[in-house]
Amino acid sequence: MIKKEHIITSPKVDDEKNIMVLSDLHYNSQNGINKLRLVNKTAFTEDITHIVIPGDLYDGSDENIYRNSHRITGFLDSISRYAPVCYVQGNSEQDCRYLPDFLWDPASFFSGDVHIIGNLDSMYNPNYSYSTGDVTIVGLGLDKRIYKLDDKHKPQAIAKSYSKWFSILDSTLCKDRFNILVCHDPMVGESLSYLNIDPNLFDLIITGHKHGAVYPADLVTLLATSKELSSEAFPKYQEGFYDIDGVGAKMFVSGGITEYTLENSELEASHEGTIDFIRIRKP
Repeated sequence: MIKKEHIITSPKVDDEKNIMVLSDLHYNSQNGINKLRLVNKTAFTEDITHIVIPGDLYDGSDENIYRNSHRITGFLDSISRYAPVCYVQGNSEQDCRYLPDFLWDPASFFSGDVHIIGNLDSMYNPNYSYSTGDVTIVGLGLDKRIYKLDDKHKPQAIAKSYSKWFSILDSTLCKDRFNILVCHDPMVGESLSYLNIDPNLFDLIITGHKHGAVYPADLVTLLATSKELSSEAFPKYQEGFYDIDGVGAKMFVSGGITEYTLENSELEASHEGTIDFIRIRKP
């Protein structure tokens, strides 16, 4: 597993912010313990002010997740000793047969500074944001049906499904603060360009989901010109920062900790698990 440093600037921060991004851990009962230990050790050695988990914390297809959810809560509590943790669910969590207890009642399961944000199902978590100092982190957990759509249809579907929610954010978020939108799918970033909201509502968008492989240039060209290629095997967004037309915030796609790249087995070997650090500095 490797560490990657990314530095951005903003006049909105009073002091330096150091965000540790842990995307796509896909913890399971067979091989997940070592990942959690390594992440914990890394958090201990780093100067961090926030920990952000943009989805796929655990493997929803693992039938033992429900019985082993104490390992996940213990891990989140443990790393929250170093900085507040903000966790947004991804598609892997929604594939789980059983919802772990900590999603139903987060307050009863965490003793540390852990915030499960962005799940819009009020049955088990009505919270969608966390604020500390001059930073507000807003989470968006997408409906499972949207993940089933092809990427070319997702932005419009997200804009339509969450237009009212984003409109409320546009009127309530303090724009003097450094506002971060955390979501699992990068297509949320594109969806903002379809919404009638302030393009500068957010200062940074943090996502995961694509597992970060860097594709050869010829494959990127093919993706742009061929409608037949699967957007899962050759996703539009890989890893790093992106500018989106009509959106003021840069979107960061995390490399991700899981060492595979969706359906593209040919490129799996080229991707090494990554822990990303976004350092925000004054200009």
